[in-house]
Amino acid sequence: MLREGGASSTPRQMLSLSVPVCLLTDTTYEVTDRNGKLLEGDDLMKGVTLPPAQAEWLWTVAPFGELEAGYEAVHRVVGIGINLGGQL
Repeated sequence: MLREGGASSTPRQMLSLSVPVCLLTDTTYEVTDRNGKLLEGDDLMKGVTLPPAQAEWLWTVAPFGELEAGYEAVHRVVGIGINLGGQL
């Protein structure tokens, strides 16, 4: 149901639900080397603006050595509470 309109319609669809909702999503990712040099990165929301997050953290998806010996991949994740009554 929430995937029909793509990422840009998801928050609106979530507002229509009659239960409390928490949206957890990865927003960006970066692949860096051991010196902290950015090798690759992307906006996983593809320009979609999200409501303000109540929580935000970094998630090491692939620690050094899992992809290749000298690289790690880290995602930025947000948690957004959507309350009853159509409020973000």
